[in-house]
Order: sequence, then C-alpha cells, then structure tokens
Amino acid sequence: MNFDGFIGPSYTTRGANFDCQRTVNLYLEVDETGKGKSPAALMGTPGLTTLQTLPTSPIRGIWTGLIDNLPGSSGSDLCYVVAGSKLYQITSSGTSYSLIGDVGDDASHSPVQFAVNGTQLVLSSAGNLWVWDNVTLQKPFFNNGTGTVNTAGTAVTLVTGDPFDATQVGSYIRINGVAYQIAAFIDTTHITLGSSAGTQTGKTFYVLTSGTSTPDYVTAAQVAFLDTYFIVIPSGGTKSYYISAPNDALNWSPLDYQRKAAFPDNIASILADHEELWLWGSETTEVHRNTGSADVVFQRDPGAFIHQGIRAPFTACSLANGVAWVGGDVRGNAIAWLSEGYTPRRISTHAVETQWAGYSTLVDAVAFVYTQDGHQFWVISFPTADATWVYDATSGQWHERGWWNGSAQSRVRYAYHGYVFGMHLVGDWQNGKLYSLDPTVYTDAGTAIHRMRTAPHISDEEKWSFYSRFRLANRGGGAPTLAWSDDLGATFNTARAASSRRISSGSTQLSEWRRLGRARDRVFRVEFSDAAQCVITGAYIDMSTGDG
Repeated sequence: MNFDGFIGPSYTTRGANFDCQRTVNLYLEVDETGKGKSPAALMGTPGLTTLQTLPTSPIRGIWTGLIDNLPGSSGSDLCYVVAGSKLYQITSSGTSYSLIGDVGDDASHSPVQFAVNGTQLVLSSAGNLWVWDNVTLQKPFFNNGTGTVNTAGTAVTLVTGDPFDATQVGSYIRINGVAYQIAAFIDTTHITLGSSAGTQTGKTFYVLTSGTSTPDYVTAAQVAFLDTYFIVIPSGGTKSYYISAPNDALNWSPLDYQRKAAFPDNIASILADHEELWLWGSETTEVHRNTGSADVVFQRDPGAFIHQGIRAPFTACSLANGVAWVGGDVRGNAIAWLSEGYTPRRISTHAVETQWAGYSTLVDAVAFVYTQDGHQFWVISFPTADATWVYDATSGQWHERGWWNGSAQSRVRYAYHGYVFGMHLVGDWQNGKLYSLDPTVYTDAGTAIHRMRTAPHISDEEKWSFYSRFRLANRGGGAPTLAWSDDLGATFNTARAASSRRISSGSTQLSEWRRLGRARDRVFRVEFSDAAQCVITGAYIDMSTGDG
C-alpha cells in the first residue's frame, strides 16, 4: 500500500511520540499539473562548487548588482564581498578578485550590510559606515556644512554649497581631506583660517561637528537605501535613525534624523521594501514612508504598527511580496512572521518554534533569500545552535539543511548570497571560500551531502503491525539505507542496506527491504550519502495488523 505522509516537511515536536518527522537536505515539490506519478516529491538540495578562496576570512557579506559609474556596469554584473576586514571586487565569473581596502572586523565577525545608489556602494561593517565610489574607500562623518571652496593661504571663499556663519568660528573645516581651524567669520561666503591652506581651487569642504580636527564619524549597525536617501541605525542601540543628503552617502547632518516613535524599544533592524522603510524593535515594528518634505523626510505610517518585534536582526528579508523575520513580542519569541500588508502572518510551525525555543540565543541568526527552479527559499542559519532551517515560500513548508562533517550534521557552510555571473554565489562563514550553489552538483565542495527523511508514525490503535516489505521510489541518490524506531521515535536501529534494487538507465528506481519485524508504533528513516541526484517520489509498505 502507499505510505501516505512519507513525502513531507520537517516536523519534530517536543514529544517525539507525537511527531518526529525530519526532512534534511531535501525539499518538498508539489506536482502543479496534478497528473504526476505522485502529488509531491522530495528533491535534493543543491551542492557546492568552490570558485576561489579569498586571502582573508570569514565571508561576512556579499553584494551583487549594477552601479552606474563602477567598472563593468554597462550591462554587466558586479560583485563585492567582505571577507574578514577586507572589501574585494569579484570578477571573471567568480574566479578572480581585486582588493578594494580595509573596512574593519570584530570578534564575532558580524554580518555586513550593503546599500547602493547609482554611484556609491555603502556598507556597514563592525559598527562603522564605509563608502566606495570607485576612487576612494572612506568613512563618512557628520558635518555642519558642505560644498566647494577656493583657498588663498588663510583666506577661504565659498564657491558652491552651504553658507558660512559666525557660529562656526573655533570649529574645524576639512578642505580636500585636511582639517583647519576657522579663525574668523567675514561673511556668508568668506572665512579666515588659523593656518594656511595654500592655493586650492574648487575643493570639497566639510565643517566638522566634533569641535576637534577629528571628524565625528557616522556609525552604523545596519544600512538601507530608499528614495535617494541612505539610512543608518547607529551602533549601540537607539530609537533614532539618520538620513543622508539625497544621493550622497558622504554628506550627513546630525540634525537629519527620525525616531521610532510608538513604543520605547530601540531600533534593532531596518529594511527598505516596496518604497517603505521597515523598522523593527525587540517588541514592535513600524513602517515609515517618504513624506516629500525636505524638513521631515520620513514619518511613521499611522496604520502600520505591528505588535511583533524582531529577535534576530539579520533575518529580516524581502520574501514572497512581503517581509519575513524571526521575531517575538513581550509574550515570547521564536516565531517566523511574514507580512501581509501590515498584518503579520505566522509562517513557522509549532514544531519549528519548538526547535528554535530550545536554542540558547537567536540574536546571531543570519538569513538570505534566493530563487531556484521556481522555489523561493528563505535560508536561516543559527550559528550558536549550529543549525540551518529553510522556508520554501512556494510550498509553504520547512526543511532542514546541513553540512556533514563526517560524524554529525552542522549548519550549512554558506551564510551569504548573491546572484551574479548567471549563478548563485555564496560565501563560507568559517573561511574565505566562495562557492556556486548548484542543483546539478551533488557534493558540498567534495564532501558528501547527507540526506535524510524521517517519516510519520505508523500505528493502528497500538495493535501489533507486521512489516513484510518496505519499498522506496527514488531516482538517483545512490544506495539508500533504512532504519526504524519501535520506541516512539526515541532511538533507531542500525541502518540496513536495501535487500534489492531495481535499476533503470543507470538510476535506482525502486529500493526494497524485506522481513522488517513487528511493532505497535513504528517510525521509518531513509538516508542517502552518495554523490548523486536524489528525487524521492514515494514509499510503499506491505504490512498486516493483528488483534492484540
């Protein structure tokens, strides 16, 4: 008979005697025609091909896309990667690189976020903000005025930009990267310096806010770009976010900020999505919009307030025409949410939430979204828990992914993603390796991919069931093994190779196990560890049930 329920998602509850299903390195695909051999199948997750190893590590962020004034932007892909403290441009289909410069790192190798306009690549790294414009990699700072000037010794004449004023006397002005103290205010277009700046023409200036010759640099826990403005949440925790000048990540005023206003929790994460700025605190979420006002650029949408916050700041992603995040509120946490308008819909299951609730922390989780073969996957890795969970927005189901280290399953090797050069580029969280994530590759850079499906319980009112045969319909996957549990999923026997296999055109089509004993409650588990394609279309059981 057909084993109903063998094809399914991961669903292990707190009590394994209730449900202990696991789907590892396999994902559910539904037959959209309704005419297939089975309503759904389990497909093998993609493998990894090593493209290159960067000289610094680990990979902390990947950005891909087009920027108007950067090399290769004329219809070609661009790729930037942060590995350790270094920013690299990746070229030649991922197989070569050039070093841009140092953007800093921290002890936890925190994730790097990117934002771009047409001319600038901006990134937050280790609490600092960096701007790359294809000429200079630099940290922006707050200013009380900017523009261009001409200099003649100590005399400075404004050419373009913000006018001078008397309150600037005694502070410092940075001209062409060098700081000078302002000695006297003449008028709105003329000042005198305390030391000579020589003869310079049309040089960029910034009036510093620090009161010293050292700039007050913009800090950034995260960065976004929306409606010509770069937006940062400062490091250290605050209810405010800062807004750059239009299309200029080097121009920041300490007066250009807005606040998360409706609840006292600090901003933990930001995301620009569908012309809206999402702001998460630990307990609540707000959505801000561009008001069109030069004085108050963004304001909270009064109809967009959500009583759910975020627990893992780097899990917020655009997903399935909404926004997804791992969050919670004052009542609890470890729930995955997906926005439907401004109403959060719970997309995690009780089983997934049970697993996450057992993790010692969620705050270090990282996530990305990629689309492959019509599936949109939200990949969430939990470093402390050493686990990876994936939500398939196409099927609405969860599965697990992992890397087999030879004796146990750990989280997948990749934590960051970009689509570039016609492939899914991912980076290793432990070293400087860049990989191609490819469904036609059946190893993780040479390491076997361990795939497993633990099926639902089989029980008929706790009567004895006698199992004469188990058959697995699969294409590829190599030689599967079968194990089972007769103690409600607590322990499993030693896995057995198939008694026989029917092979067609070089691919296993049907694997069979006989004489499987009896049980009042049984859980079957199938495993694969061969470097081969894996598609499971179903399972079949020959069994009979006794009276006692």
